[in-house]
Amino acid sequence: MDNIPTHTINFADKISCFELSSYEFTKNLICVALSDKIILGLLQFPEDSALECLEWKELKEIHCYEPRVESIAISPSSTLVSEKTVTFVTASSDYNLRIYNTDLESKNTVEVLSGHKSYINSVAWDYSNEFLASGSDDHTLILWNTQENYKCAATFYFKSSVVSCKWHPEELEKLMVAEKNGTIHLYNVPNGEVLLSVETVLNPLMCADWSLSNSAFICAIAAGETFIWDLKTPSRPVDTKHIHEDVGIAIKFSPQNELVTASIGRPLTTLKVMNCKSQIPQVEAPLCLYGGLCWHYKHAYVGAAQDRKLCFWRVLLK
Repeated sequence: MDNIPTHTINFADKISCFELSSYEFTKNLICVALSDKIILGLLQFPEDSALECLEWKELKEIHCYEPRVESIAISPSSTLVSEKTVTFVTASSDYNLRIYNTDLESKNTVEVLSGHKSYINSVAWDYSNEFLASGSDDHTLILWNTQENYKCAATFYFKSSVVSCKWHPEELEKLMVAEKNGTIHLYNVPNGEVLLSVETVLNPLMCADWSLSNSAFICAIAAGETFIWDLKTPSRPVDTKHIHEDVGIAIKFSPQNELVTASIGRPLTTLKVMNCKSQIPQVEAPLCLYGGLCWHYKHAYVGAAQDRKLCFWRVLLK
């Protein structure tokens, strides 16, 4: 069990949230939201070069005059090849989304999307770059059409807060939506129909994720307990563990292994990396002033923000 980060990057201000790119054309791109700015940068892990340490290069600093950024996501239309352009979305505490676009030099634009009536908990682009999804405490999930100037394409209504939403590169017409009451739905977006639903036996459900390495696997964290389902046999979870003593905050699958998850929970705001086949955490690290959780899509690293530090732990995935 390891609690010391393998790599650490220090920032001048507290990190509110961050996101690592999961696309090949922007590999190693990271967006980090601080109190009054968003920093775009490149991470070069030792696996990418002959160096033994992590390399950090700041590409662009964008000053933002919005309230606290609660969530951030990089668009699949972004590219760092030839004509560079980065598009990303933020969800802020004023209930609005903001679409940022930059050429990483002098051209920067921002567009405000209004529609939610309460806090936005999750934002996600679909992999074909047709829709942006946003889930909120107002019990709705809104689909914004990226091809029609982010016009509202559809609104889905739920019985409780929408805490997570996620698309999958192998299931382009499907969208996972998780509710705070413990219900997780898999939608067929073109038809607006629910294909199936699973439920946690505990609530509140705080976060859910969809495995990139196996589209049949979905996980969630509720009341300190983690749940993993194989949707081929969705009647009951294939694995449950009481990992955090109090309440869970976030959970993410490793992109390379559907049996490995990273979660954040209380007390003491602790990061734990677990394998379904073991009861002992691979990583257990106390954090302070938590500001986000994300895996690198290619390398076996999980990142978590604590106060002004962005920390990465190398994880054994086999």
